[in-house]
Amino acid sequence: MEYTKGAHSVYSMTYHVVLVTKYRRPVMTEEMRAAAKERVAYLLKLYDGRVIEMKGEPDHLHILFSVPPAKAPAVVIATLKTQLSMFFKAEYPEQVKRYLG
Repeated sequence: MEYTKGAHSVYSMTYHVVLVTKYRRPVMTEEMRAAAKERVAYLLKLYDGRVIEMKGEPDHLHILFSVPPAKAPAVVIATLKTQLSMFFKAEYPEQVKRYLG
């Protein structure tokens, strides 16, 4: 097990999140999932976190990540959901409209 050391703490806080597309429609291509991995890594850095592992299928993403104990997991997950949705709609509008109208 890998521990992270802070100024006054030692921790190993990992979270497994599954983000599902609306109606489980097969929206995401391999290119979209690769772009999402980069975006998630960037967003988690803002919370002093990191991606441990990320995989996905056309209708969902599995994200295993770590953040410090001072960061609320609900806030981090809400940010990921919102930002990924906005990212996909902005960068891949035709693909999203094709499946979600």
